[in-house]
Amino acid sequence: MAQPKKTIQAALLAADGTEKVVFVAAGQYDEALLIGRSLFGGYDAADWSRDPAAYPTIISSANVNGVILNNLTAAMMVLEGVVVQATDHSTDSEANGLSVTGGDTVVSRCRITGPDAINTYAVGIRATGEIVLEKSEIVGGNAPDNGELMLAAGVGVFSQLGSAVIRDCQITAGDATDNYMTQNPSESTGLYIATGPEIETRVVRNTISGGLAYGDAAAFSDGVDLLTGRAIVANNVIRAGTAESGWLDITYATGVHTHIGDNSLVLANNTIFSGTAAFGVAVQLERSAAVVNNILYAAGGYSQSYPLYLMSVKQQYTVDNNDFYCQVAAKCALLWVDNITVNDLGQINAGAWDQCAEADGNLAVLPGFAGAADPHLTAASPLIDAGCSPLAFYFGPDLNVDLDGESRPQGDGWDIGADEVPPSR
Repeated sequence: MAQPKKTIQAALLAADGTEKVVFVAAGQYDEALLIGRSLFGGYDAADWSRDPAAYPTIISSANVNGVILNNLTAAMMVLEGVVVQATDHSTDSEANGLSVTGGDTVVSRCRITGPDAINTYAVGIRATGEIVLEKSEIVGGNAPDNGELMLAAGVGVFSQLGSAVIRDCQITAGDATDNYMTQNPSESTGLYIATGPEIETRVVRNTISGGLAYGDAAAFSDGVDLLTGRAIVANNVIRAGTAESGWLDITYATGVHTHIGDNSLVLANNTIFSGTAAFGVAVQLERSAAVVNNILYAAGGYSQSYPLYLMSVKQQYTVDNNDFYCQVAAKCALLWVDNITVNDLGQINAGAWDQCAEADGNLAVLPGFAGAADPHLTAASPLIDAGCSPLAFYFGPDLNVDLDGESRPQGDGWDIGADEVPPSR
């Protein structure tokens, strides 16, 4: 091992032109870094034992793009055991905590916070290779009031280029505020996907939450937004946040939202909660999708709530073995499709609604959670063994492991939601 350096930049320069990786001791490193090789943090400088929690390696970059990962040479580059701490960019139109570019890269066991900026992303993925973001905590920065005709957005993870696997993470959106009297909205989103139409993003076993969005005219708080690209979203717990407005009150708090762009979605075995807004929606779709084995929990819409909200015509939706749950029945309809509400579960399962490709086995029952903030199912839940096999819609390893890493199915069939209950529970 080479002699230690005083800065990370010096260590990166010393390793330049070699295949060496960089090991970083605990400490605060205020450096604008462009990292092009594997880097591992969390070491005790005294004996080089490793415990990232006990010996945090904290990197803070004043660059508007944050800490930049750019793999141009290695078959695979790794950033592991590092805390990325954002700086203030509240007057900048866009800023990132961590920017991932270049080839194949793994970001693992990190804690990343986003900067304050008009459009802020804790993690911005704009890579040409495959990116794995795993076992990390992502906290979005806040988008403060900018006093201009500009969208304000606080985003946890923004995946724009390249394929990505996002797994076993905790992702929380930042808050967004816009007091300017315009119909430009404020948006607070945990995960925003806008890749090429054939690029696949796999989102598995995460906890994803929207934050607070306040817009003088309109505001949207979403757990997951899909604009373009192919997305497999499985075994996650996804929560919308809170959306508030000053005068028009165009506010939606949506767990999962697909837009009218070129996208496709498989939504399987998730537990999805709407949030607090004029309209609280668990899942809102504007493109064809398969929705299978999900808990669609509608609550928090003070005007109206919907477990499933289908906006666009000439689409085809497969809706099998989901639990449509309305917390407040008087302000909730099970399904909204093309300006028509459907409250008859039999009609939903018969496919007697516009744009239905297939519908069967759906329920409308209290899920039987272990607690108000605990999405695990009790042993008495009616959702145990009430699902179907989602493997016809996506055949991959991500579907066979639940939120806690336990194999599924167990017992007599697939459970509905992110939690698979073992027979011993």
